[in-house]
Amino acid sequence: AGTTPPAAVDQEATNFTLSGWDEHGSTSNRWTGLERGIVLFTDPGIDAGDVITAATLSGYGKYKGTAAGDPTIKVYSSNPASNTAIVAGDFDSLGSTSFTDTTLLGSNLDLSDFNDWVLNANGLANINKNAISKFGFRDATYDVADSAPAWQGGAPDMNIRIWSADEDQAGDRRPKLVITHSAAFTPRAIMF
Repeated sequence: AGTTPPAAVDQEATNFTLSGWDEHGSTSNRWTGLERGIVLFTDPGIDAGDVITAATLSGYGKYKGTAAGDPTIKVYSSNPASNTAIVAGDFDSLGSTSFTDTTLLGSNLDLSDFNDWVLNANGLANINKNAISKFGFRDATYDVADSAPAWQGGAPDMNIRIWSADEDQAGDRRPKLVITHSAAFTPRAIMF
């Protein structure tokens, strides 16, 4: 029982986008792309009988571009085809049920520390005690709602990034998942 921090699975880049609407193309009312973030965590080694009571997923801020809008970032499920490489088809593997009850506004992303998402009951249920746990990041306001942001007429993008498991900066800026768990209660009778 205690607190278990599994490691984030390596990625091919030193940072990844939590949620992003890429720069607008030259055609009015069009965006050139939508990005989502996927992060996996290794087996935390929690006893099968233990009860997970709380968990916090954290990411160290890398970049925020909010001139085209202020995304509301939440944590969701993901199910990439591989545990070691992300491919284009993984974009559609993210769920739409939020794993957090609060959002992080893109403009509030801390670029000098970790940003925390406290997992709700859905998020806790997604933690695999003895295998890889898979999470994703999406913008709740536009992406999950399936509604593109208002056209900004050539304004900068709306893009939020954190450091990945392959970060190369001083200090540890890799995503982390801190899990609090305890042994399940076992009632016992005492006879006199």
